[in-house]
Amino acid sequence: MRTRHWLALTIAGASLLLALFLAGGDQVRWEGVEPGDGATGPAPQVVALRFSDVPEPGVVHLEVIGPDGRDVVRGTPAVQGDRIVASVDAGADGLYQVTYHVELAGAVVTGSSAFSVGAGAAGGTEAAGGHAHLQRDPMSAGLLLLDLVLVTIVAVLILRRPRLR
Repeated sequence: MRTRHWLALTIAGASLLLALFLAGGDQVRWEGVEPGDGATGPAPQVVALRFSDVPEPGVVHLEVIGPDGRDVVRGTPAVQGDRIVASVDAGADGLYQVTYHVELAGAVVTGSSAFSVGAGAAGGTEAAGGHAHLQRDPMSAGLLLLDLVLVTIVAVLILRRPRLR
């Protein structure tokens, strides 16, 4: 009877963990960077990362490198509505490279972008688009389920092992 009790508890715990994972609400998704990649125009006052909802970042690293190789971010990036905003001093004409790394609850957004200031400045690079790890991955869910099954099998084998006397 003791083995059945532990088996039932193991299955119940595993089912609860799986239910919590699958029942999680929509996560905040990364939507883009402002100014957009390849944008050309007047000097922006801020560079912003846009999200689908109000982000609650744990770590934010946002860097804007000007044409002279200097970081032009002033102060610390801050959350403003559905954006993480950094003030910049982009006064000189030329190409500005934006790189970012934001850690949200269980997700990481990293990437790079470029924009130009001035009428004759060159546009950003095509390959500079960022990527996001903010969506549930079916492969990860499948591997989690496989781990759960394997742990349950191992627990049953351990509990059913004959006792030495």
